Formats: sequence, structure tokens, C-alpha cells
Amino acid sequence: VKASPLRGMKWTFVVVNMPSPNAACTGEGHVFVTDSLLDMGITDDELAGVLGHEVAHGVRRHVFRRSDLLRDIMQLLRDYEKLQARIDKGENSLTLREQVDRYSRQRDQLQYKFDHERFYSHVDEEEADVLGLRYAVTAGFSADGLGECLGRLEKLRINQFGTAVLKDDMSHPPTARRLEILQRARQNAGF
Repeated sequence: VKASPLRGMKWTFVVVNMPSPNAACTGEGHVFVTDSLLDMGITDDELAGVLGHEVAHGVRRHVFRRSDLLRDIMQLLRDYEKLQARIDKGENSLTLREQVDRYSRQRDQLQYKFDHERFYSHVDEEEADVLGLRYAVTAGFSADGLGECLGRLEKLRINQFGTAVLKDDMSHPPTARRLEILQRARQNAGF
């Protein structure tokens, strides 16, 4: 946290009892790690990489994307209702009709985004990997930590579920791509 731009904010880290290894940022300043991740025997460097990744999600406000989208949809609906009330009262200008059409298109676009956007996009995950790497290294941990932990997690998933887990999932890019991006980030940063 001290290596992040939100170092002055109070952060809460919680260990949650869950059977699958995981970690997540549930909002600005709130991170959980599962006990099963810790039970894998990960190193301090690996944990620092994972926590750096989750802190990066909080710093970049990735978790708020869906709530921001909901807020935008609700505001658009309120604006649309006001316009419709004016039309219902007999106001019938071309400008009002054009506004209604514009609001309808905006509503459809926002609804499409809401229906099809992943909780975190792959771009968000890649950004959190790179920023998390930077935070971990700046805090004095090895640049290898996150990549090594990702490799361990992938091996565990393959052992549990077979190689089908190597396919692109809904929330995270494939591990190979993430490791490639981390390697490039390390080269660019000189660590």
C-alpha cells in the first residue's frame, strides 16, 4: 500500500475461509485473501505480488465500473422520465422528440454495456498485474513474486480441472499472456 498512490488511505486486508485459492479487491481500500491461497505455501514475494495486484484494482477503481454504469443508467432513466412527462403534458416540439430518441439510444448503449461487460475486463487485469508488480518491487519484494504465484495457481487448476482451464476465462486473460506482459513490464522498468 505504501508504494501506491493511495498510501494515505486506510486499507483493510481480511483472510477469508474459502476452499479455493483467491484474492480480490472489493472496493477502494478493501482486499481479501482466502486461507486456501495462503495454505498453498506461497512466499512473501508471491503474496506481495498478489496483494499489489489487488491494491492496483483499488487504485484504478476497477471494481466501481459496474456501479458507475448502473448510476449512469439510473440518471438516464430519470432524465428520460422528465422528458416523457413534458410530452405527456402536451408539449410536443421536435426538440423534445429528438431528445427522447437520443435518450433511447443512450439507454440501449448503456444496457448493452451492462449486459455484456465483464466484472473486470482483461485490460483491467493486465493493468493490475503491471501496477501490482511495480508496487511490490517498490516495497522491496521480488519482481518474480506475482508471476510465480500465477504459475502455481495455474498448475493447481490444471491438476484439479484438466487443461480446459488454459482457455480464456471470463474475467482473466490466460496465464501465459499475463506472464508475457509481466516480463515486458519488467524489461521496460529495468527489474
